[in-house]
This record gives sequence, structure tokens and C-alpha cells, in this order.
Amino acid sequence: MEMNKLANIPHETCVDGNNGFFFLERTIEDTSLWAIFKEDGTQITPFVYHELRPYDYGYAVGEIDRKFIESKCYVSEHEEPVTGNALIYNKKDSYTNLVLCFIDELGTILNNSYYKAIGDITADGYRVMTAEYNVGRSGIDRRDGFLRPDGVLIVPQFGRIDHNYTDGRKKRVLVSEKVIRAVSLDKIPREEYGTYVNCYGLIDTDGNWISKPKYHHLTEFKNGIAKFYQNYKENSYLFDWGYIDSKGTEYTATYVDGKVQMRDPDGILGPIEKPGDIIDIYDPIRFLFENGLYGYINSEGTVIVEPLYESAVYCFWNGLAFVKKDGLWGFINEEGTPVTDFKFDHAGFIAPGYAQGLIGDEMYLIGLQGIIAKKKKGYFGYRKKLTNHKTNETRYSCGFFPQMAFDKMYFYDSVEWLFIDEFDYQIQDKRPDFNSQFSAIREYPHRADFLIHHEPSDTYYFKTGNKYGVDIHGNKVVIADLKEIIEDIPTAKANNIYKNLQEIYRDKTIPAIWKELLAKGWTWKMPTRGNADSPFSKGVIIWDYKKEDVESFLGFFSKDYEAISKKLLYLANADGTGAEYYYFIVDENQPVENNPIVFIGTEGELDLVCSNLNEFLQLLSVDAEPMGTQPDDGELIIYFKDANDEESSYFENYIEWLLSKNIAPININEDTEEYGTAIIEKANQTYGESWNAFLETIIVM
Repeated sequence: MEMNKLANIPHETCVDGNNGFFFLERTIEDTSLWAIFKEDGTQITPFVYHELRPYDYGYAVGEIDRKFIESKCYVSEHEEPVTGNALIYNKKDSYTNLVLCFIDELGTILNNSYYKAIGDITADGYRVMTAEYNVGRSGIDRRDGFLRPDGVLIVPQFGRIDHNYTDGRKKRVLVSEKVIRAVSLDKIPREEYGTYVNCYGLIDTDGNWISKPKYHHLTEFKNGIAKFYQNYKENSYLFDWGYIDSKGTEYTATYVDGKVQMRDPDGILGPIEKPGDIIDIYDPIRFLFENGLYGYINSEGTVIVEPLYESAVYCFWNGLAFVKKDGLWGFINEEGTPVTDFKFDHAGFIAPGYAQGLIGDEMYLIGLQGIIAKKKKGYFGYRKKLTNHKTNETRYSCGFFPQMAFDKMYFYDSVEWLFIDEFDYQIQDKRPDFNSQFSAIREYPHRADFLIHHEPSDTYYFKTGNKYGVDIHGNKVVIADLKEIIEDIPTAKANNIYKNLQEIYRDKTIPAIWKELLAKGWTWKMPTRGNADSPFSKGVIIWDYKKEDVESFLGFFSKDYEAISKKLLYLANADGTGAEYYYFIVDENQPVENNPIVFIGTEGELDLVCSNLNEFLQLLSVDAEPMGTQPDDGELIIYFKDANDEESSYFENYIEWLLSKNIAPININEDTEEYGTAIIEKANQTYGESWNAFLETIIVM
């Protein structure tokens, strides 16, 4: 309720800001700006804020244009501040002039500092702020800091402050009492592990490191213990867990006399009655025993496979596991019985219950029945060819192995998985990359239950080349005979999609060719290879978008949705990060499909892509993600495709459909990695001036 004294102050909107403060809005020079007042009518800030968040723990959060900030020093540009300077923790050439700050109850800016972003207050009273440093087009130097509930501010100095989640899905910062999980600014060098790896560690609430930031991943705490995940310099294929308490003391868990025991550097801490008290159990799971060898136990702590092996895959996959003995790999079933000899130099899963083993240059297909088939210098269903960064050996990878995901969807007991390739290539937390499996293979969810309970289908086939493959018995099959029949989506579902899309289009007509594409079953089918979100082309993601989704996205540029949606009309999503394609309406009298199409990214990318829908459909035939640019880069968007990139799951279906519409796909060859440049350049020559003029109305150039 507005107080009487506030009613006498000219304003358009009044919002309760908590703790006896009110936020008043006033339009100044066509811009909506906010100020903070006490309930007695005392004004404590000028009308300069584009947005205000209510007071909590003594501070409000304000979003302000940098033009209102005097005597600025850009910390992100490594400028040296002088007395009285406001500290800007954001890029000087950022695509937006807006920065955020903490405002105390006197209207003063905390530490006279402004940030790229400030997160919402967490369940434990913390607010994480982000600084962004300009390091050119090669990347972004991001740093996190935090404001404690008692008002102490820890400046951005960490690669990331990790959020955790309560059971009510509310964010929190603390993983244990006065302990926070953070990522160091430094990364482990590629030379050591074959890839850049984040360095996790524990810090206290003063920002001091409790544990050295050296862990590749670090979970939340359970019963006073967190798990860290580490691979070894000597063997990047061997990944294992260790344990750490809130003081930074490391422990090793071993299985002794029927109990799990935690050993710290000085002795034994324990015993702990149930394995599930400190580890996530997956029946059965690999365990390091007292003799220094690996075996498998179940959730009750019962030994399933005796500790006989110097290395072992983390868990069984549909009854099959691979283990190492005397320096060579072999395969066993859940009874611990070997199904092959121990003779393989390398091993890896390719599907539930199926794996590959390599001896010299001969690849073997393995199942529960043992060796199914072999092929010299070839592969079975997993054609990823990689180079070992240590030996420079280039060959086909045997496959991958499952490993528990570390945040596990942010809930400690919600077990998620990711997959690690034999060459230490991390296949992210998505379905295994069955990049050469046939589409007839059923789709795999990536939650834990499929690792044990998913039964293999008798329609499994493993590709051995472009023309041939083998079935689960090793019999040769012809690829052309195994094409999957994908029905168009049901009319009822299509009508619902069109209904939502028509609400976005309002009085405009959805292009007939786009409606036809949306009705194809393969535009919605879950991918089995390539991009986890893109069934038929990495250049686009088809989602059942609603008007409120578009309104939220465009709200970044304008609060007047009705006005901006007359110029920008949603087409599709561009990638899994939230980037989107829009028609840029230059002629309202033309059909929608005859207007140019633009790419709008989540990091300020704003690009003209093509002149019309048909050209857009051509660009999708590149099967590559767009690489956008910011307005001041002076460059054009590109579709970059490496010669070794694998096709999306239903790319062939798309090309066949495209040809049926008399639209020529773009020719892919080994002479270039950038495609569609003629289409992109033509669009920029034709519409670049209009697009830039429009951008000046929605952003500060």
C-alpha cells in the first residue's frame, strides 16, 4: 500500500521494496527509471535505476546504465583505480551499458562497485556476482565473488562459485557449514590430461582456500564427506573417486572385513556400516579392496566379484564389464566369469551389453557371449577416430565407459551419468555418442536406470563402414536394408504445435514449407548421435515454443513486446544455449518467408543470416552450429564444420526432404571449414543497413 507521503511524489508505479523502503518508477526522456524512497517520503537514490530488487539482508540490487556512473575504472581492463573511482567489473566494450550493484539502506553503493551480473539471493542468504573480463573473440574471462548474509563482500576472484540445491529446488551456496565449492581461475594444462580440466576446491566464507583447487569435479557433502573425481597423469583412462571432509582432509575408502572404511593419511576413520553412507551405490559397483585390487560389491556391501583386477570399469552395463589383469583387458559377466581371455590392449563400451576390444590393429566386437566378430583396422558401431595426446597414436577408439555425473542434476541422491571416451574425450551428460549406430537402435535415456535395466533389443546392428554392418551375432548386414521408417507426427500434436506458433505469428501466416517440416517425425525424434538437442541439423533446434517464451527472450531488448514483435518474429532455436533465429520483418506486405532471418545469441551476438526461409533451409544442410558475432566485431556469422564432424541422426532424412522441395543442399568438401558465406554475405549486403539501423533502436552500439 502506498504511503500518503509517497503519493505526493510524481511517479507512475510504486513497489514495496521491503524493510520500510519503496521503489518508485518515473519516465524520464522516454526511459523508465526507478528510485528508492523511505516510507516517510525521504528519497535516498536518484531516478537512475532500470531495475531494482527488494532489500534482503540489508541490501537491494540495482541495475544502472554506466552513463550515470561518474569517475569509472574498468577493473576488467586492468585499469588502475584512483581514490573515488567507481569500480566496473565488466567489459568496457560490452554490448550493453547496464551493470548491477548492491545498494545499502542509506542508498550508498557497496564498495562503489558494479558487476556484469548479480544472482538472486539464495536460500542461505548469499548472492553471487559475476565479473566479465575482455579477452577478445577467443573467449571470456569470467570471475565470481559473493556477498555474505552479514554484508561482507568477497570480490570476484574465482572461476565459478557453484550453486547447490535444497530439496525444495532452492539454490544455496554453502555445501557444509562455512564451506563453499569453487572453481579456480587456473585450469589443468592440456599437456597433462589431453584436455583442459576445471580445478575445483573448497573455500571458506572469507574466500580462502581450504583445499588446494586440484579436483576435476567435487560433489556436495553427505554425512560430512564429499567425493572428488580425479584422473591420473600416468593413465588418463583411469578415473577414480576420492573423499574429502570440510577441513580439506582427503580419505580413501576401502572394503575391509565386510565394511567400508575411510582411511586418512594418518590411519583409519571408521568403520562406516553401509557403503551407501558415503558413496552412491549402483548394483554392482567397482570398489578398491584392501589388497589394492578392484572387485565389485552391491548396495548391501556383499562382494559380487572378487578383487582380482588392477583396473576395472566403474560398473556393469547390461551384465558386461571389462577389467584389467596382468596389463591386459578382458571381459566378465556379473557372476565374475570371464567371457573372453585377458588379451586386449584397449577396451570400451559401445552400447548396453556390448563393447569393443583392440589387439594391435584388430578390433573385436564383444557381447555377453564373448567375441562376436573382428575387423582389421576397423570399428563396430563407434567410429570416433582420435589421437592420443601422449603417444600421438591415431586410431579408432574402442568406445567409452560410464562415470557418475558430479552435480547429478544438483541433487545429491539423483544419480546422473556421463560418458568418458577411451582417449579421455568427455562425452557430456547426454546419451552415449552412438555416432555410427543405426537409427533402428532404440533411444537411450541417460539416467542411471538404463545402465542396468535396459534390455538390448534384437534389432541391434553395429556399423562397420558406410555400406555394411553386423548384427549381434556377427552376421554381415547391408545398411540400405536397415533404414528406419519414421512416421510423421500425429495430427493432434501437429495441430497443437501450429496453434502455439500461430499465437506467436498473430495475423501472419505460418509458411507452408515450415509447417510441412514441423510435421516430420524426425524433426522431433530424440537424437542418437551428433548434437544432443538437434535431430537432423546442428544448425537448428525445433522446440514447441509458446508466446510467453518469445516474450521473455525479446524482453531483454524491449519491454514493449507488441512493438518489437512486429520487427522480430520467432522462427526456431539455434542451439542448446538459448540462441534463437528470428525473421527480421522489413516488408510487412510480403509473406513471412520472404523476409531476412537473423541470429540472436545469449552473449550479445546479433547477426544477419540469410535473405529468406529457403536460404535458411539451405544453410541447415551444412549440419553445423552457427558461430555468431557481436555488432562491434566487424565480422559476419559463420557455419563452421570440421571434416571429422559426424552427421546428425536424421540428417539424411532432411537432405532427402530438401531435394523433394527442389532446394539444393550446400556442397560439403574438404577444402573449407566455413560454409554458406555467399548466402550470408548477400543478406548483409542487401539488409545490413536496415538491420544496423534497427539495432541502434534496441541496443547501445
